[in-house]
Amino acid sequence: MTVANMVEARCCFKLLYAIVVVLLLHMSSPCIGCSERDRQALLALKQGLVGDDGDRLLSWGREAQNKDCCQWDGVYCNNQIGHVVKLDVGDQSLQGKISPKLVHLQHLEYLNLSFNNFGWSKIPDFIGSLSNLIYLDLSDANFGGQIPNQLGNLTHLQYLDLSSDEDSVIRPENSIHAKNLNWLWRSQEFSQGGSTLLAKINGKAIPPPDLN
Repeated sequence: MTVANMVEARCCFKLLYAIVVVLLLHMSSPCIGCSERDRQALLALKQGLVGDDGDRLLSWGREAQNKDCCQWDGVYCNNQIGHVVKLDVGDQSLQGKISPKLVHLQHLEYLNLSFNNFGWSKIPDFIGSLSNLIYLDLSDANFGGQIPNQLGNLTHLQYLDLSSDEDSVIRPENSIHAKNLNWLWRSQEFSQGGSTLLAKINGKAIPPPDLN
């Protein structure tokens, strides 16, 4: 073997060794568990709710062996940053009050509270503070009253469903309503230069208005 071949072989070996080391380090690096702030926000949410026919919240515990909220049912995290990005507690027959501490989930992009029973209470204004939301489903969750203008702060929102089963509305005044939703599309156009939002109320897609 010539000197040139030996040098080339040594370089290839060093390169291969470096690649293997990087791969091993990557495989051995544990995923970051959920942040304590996110965990406490989820526990506060659970504390305000009853029902849970699907037992989804049973895994949400305080025990040491159950501390990582990224492993809880319905909770999905970005494991590189250790924050909750998706919360799906739809269709669990949940009742009660949504904790304001939900706003501590500032990295949340997906929120599904559909098919629960919030007793025709108003949609909490503070949901409008979850500024990274892309997907928000509050359909058939027995919310009522006027849609809060604060939802217009959700400038990244691409899907919004506020539909309700008309047969379940006992009194018309319970139904969810808004004088108009112009403020919602105004916020979208201001931030994105053009709305990509799909909004649905009572099962019907609401087209963006003429804002000129």
